[in-house]
Amino acid sequence: MDRIAVPDLPAGRKLKKPMYSRSGRLLLAADQSLTRSMKASLESAGQQFVYLGEWNPLVVARFESNCMDYRQLGAGLLKRLEQDIEAELEQLPSEVNPSGTPLSAAMSASFKRKRSRADIVKAELDYEKAMAEAGQALNGGMEESQLSATAERVALKVMRQVKNDLALLLSLACRKVEGSYFEQHSLNTVALSMSIAAAMGVGEEQVMQLGVGALFMDIGMRNAPPELVSANRRLTPSEHVDIQKHTIAGLNALQNVPGLPSFARFMVYQHHERVDGKGYPRGRKKARIHAFSRIVSVADAYDSLISPRPWRAALHPYRAMETLLRGSESSYDNMVLRGLLHYLSLFPVGSYMTLSTGDVVQVIGTNPGSYHHPVVIVVEALPGTGLERHQIIDFLEEPDRKFAAPYEGPLAAPARSSEEKEQDALPQYGMLPNTVPAM
Repeated sequence: MDRIAVPDLPAGRKLKKPMYSRSGRLLLAADQSLTRSMKASLESAGQQFVYLGEWNPLVVARFESNCMDYRQLGAGLLKRLEQDIEAELEQLPSEVNPSGTPLSAAMSASFKRKRSRADIVKAELDYEKAMAEAGQALNGGMEESQLSATAERVALKVMRQVKNDLALLLSLACRKVEGSYFEQHSLNTVALSMSIAAAMGVGEEQVMQLGVGALFMDIGMRNAPPELVSANRRLTPSEHVDIQKHTIAGLNALQNVPGLPSFARFMVYQHHERVDGKGYPRGRKKARIHAFSRIVSVADAYDSLISPRPWRAALHPYRAMETLLRGSESSYDNMVLRGLLHYLSLFPVGSYMTLSTGDVVQVIGTNPGSYHHPVVIVVEALPGTGLERHQIIDFLEEPDRKFAAPYEGPLAAPARSSEEKEQDALPQYGMLPNTVPAM
């Protein structure tokens, strides 16, 4: 079974599994549509979480135990956990010296102009499987003894795609699957963290450790006060203080997990620290923040900005990158931001942009290290500009091409030939059909 926050339920879609309340009452049968009014009724009734899947009271009991509100843990326990990890951090250097074979040496980071439909489908299925496994590891329904092995499998799946076709992985991460924020955000942070570390010359084994820690960064959120997790408004200052405790609650969730890399706990604890000392939980400055924590903080922030939340809309990926870069002098490590830009570019994969000619394009690839020269596909061509729909443009090969602005409007539905309808040309370039805004 899966435990889902009610605000994250995909209203307007059929649920493949039956939906139950925590008491075992069947709320919706399998293959039935969850209407918006039904979701609103659950919210108005104060229902904060539901369970999807065949009813199993033992699994539900484990969920409820693992996801107990951390306000019930006691201040003494949280204080001890914080003291222990602070003492551990004092004994270790904050920087990590790259060792072993750099991940970048094994990567195929250049944009692939030709991909088979089978390659696209396989990458999408692998991503979905990794997200499902991430959900099992993060949402409280798994025994502690299984967590480390599961996280390693997820990290390995992501690393394989990082090596094989990073641009395609980033396009998958750009898609936002309704009803799966917690696990998708964690998985996307793994992918972004790995790409940053690769750009910084980190070795494969170290990147695997980074990936495991990145997956668990928000595990403490499963114990956060439910009414704050599902709030559809901005939190008050006192409520935000409560949410900040998820970094220490994450340490509690992992304290009895065998086989975790030592770095994993550092990332869970420090991923909201900022290099200017204005982060939490301890307001540490750069020299006191572990290098892997500084990487995860940037990956976490970028994916958070491009993800819709109940209290705000998602930012356009270009605007999200602008936001991070504006904070480069104060909030984030400049070396880490350069690592993010190296493979994602200033115009991130998934961004819709308007060219100076007025044509609308989507960024589908990058030229690693060349921040201003992405690879795009034309999705809306204007008459007389000389461009055609589905045309690929590499800005490195055509440096005179210029962007005018981010594009955030609707796309016109073009007339398509019967051949295009039967086999859409877009997926072979990694622009998956449901990345396009509703037409």
